[in-house]
Amino acid sequence: MFFDDSLIQYHLKNKIQQSSAAGKCHLEQQMVICDGACRADMALFTGDETHGFAIKSDRDSLAHLNRQIEHHGRFFDRLTIVTGHHWGEVSARTPPWVGVLMATQDENGEFCWVRARAGGRSPHTDPRLAAQVLWRSYLQERLTALQGQPPPASWCRARLADHLITLCGADGARREVLKFLHWRRTAPPISLTGWDVR
Repeated sequence: MFFDDSLIQYHLKNKIQQSSAAGKCHLEQQMVICDGACRADMALFTGDETHGFAIKSDRDSLAHLNRQIEHHGRFFDRLTIVTGHHWGEVSARTPPWVGVLMATQDENGEFCWVRARAGGRSPHTDPRLAAQVLWRSYLQERLTALQGQPPPASWCRARLADHLITLCGADGARREVLKFLHWRRTAPPISLTGWDVR
């Protein structure tokens, strides 16, 4: 069986949705992270942690693997590399905290998963990067509600995100990101300028 992007993504999405508690998480596909420096094929946000998934299909090279690990490791609490025939090389080239999930076939020739390595939490996570996912206008509104007065109008999104970490801590900011992602999914269409978002 040839494990291409679409096949792996289809089965990975089903696996994550089946194993995640309904209503208590948010799954994002093709998520741009670290201000555009990298992209997560899938990102799972819960109230407890953030988990990024990078897919390495049989057609992909591993040329950018180290850069992906660096960026994903700064943005997410956990990272899993999802791969097919590359699983041995991926396991050898990644640090122990990176999980490795292998796409393979069972004895009947059906698609199945094998967890080659469970992984652990990234030692490099910077919670400010995840908080910067929030739109600037949303950060202003939440900070106003949290501290009883609006933050300075001149503050950029990065500074607003830093202040959110100061007020809520890393765990509180993670919960704020989850709330935002749920809100963004169900919010009515709104008109935003680049300044509102950035």
